[in-house]
Parts: sequence; C-alpha cells; structure tokens
Amino acid sequence: MLKCNASVTILNKFSKNIKKITQNADIVVTATGQTQLLDHTFFKKNAIVIDVTSKKVNDKVYGDVIVNKKIENKISYITPVPGGIGPITIACLLRNLTRSLGYEQN
Repeated sequence: MLKCNASVTILNKFSKNIKKITQNADIVVTATGQTQLLDHTFFKKNAIVIDVTSKKVNDKVYGDVIVNKKIENKISYITPVPGGIGPITIACLLRNLTRSLGYEQN
C-alpha cells in the first residue's frame, strides 16, 4: 500500500482511539486473531474491509468482523471468512517458492 502512495496507519492493542481511526479509513486490514471484535460502527460508509483472521470456534469459522446486514449495508466490500484471504496467501506462498527455486523471474 505504501508503494501506491497510500497513507498507512498501523494499530495494535495499545493504540488509542482505534474506533475513531478506523472510522476515517477507506481501507481497513484487520488481523487481530480475535473473533467478532469489530462491528459496523468501526467503519465509515463505503469502506473496504480485508479481514485476515480465520479462527474456528465450535466448528464455525469467524473473522475479526461481525458480518450482518448492518455492515453489509454500510461498507462497499468485505473479504469472506473463510475463503477470502487464505487462497491469496497460498498463491503468494507458491509464487515466492517458485521464485526462490529459480522457476520464475521477478
């Protein structure tokens, strides 16, 4: 994102005003590892949300974001959990593996 001249803000559990910061972001990438942590109030209208967390609880897989009608009506896109980021991660891993073995040029 930095290579595309985006302003990037990194937050962690010690960050102050997390909700206020995410409410102003056009794109939010969340990877807390906590399930059902963020609801629709954390995002501005038409935001893009990339939920990287994928955690199984009682045979169901959840991400960081609580997905319901409120959030679906507010944001423009959210990656599905499961099946959103996982396949992209695997594809990038395989690409990097083939590059490291000399099968693909950069």
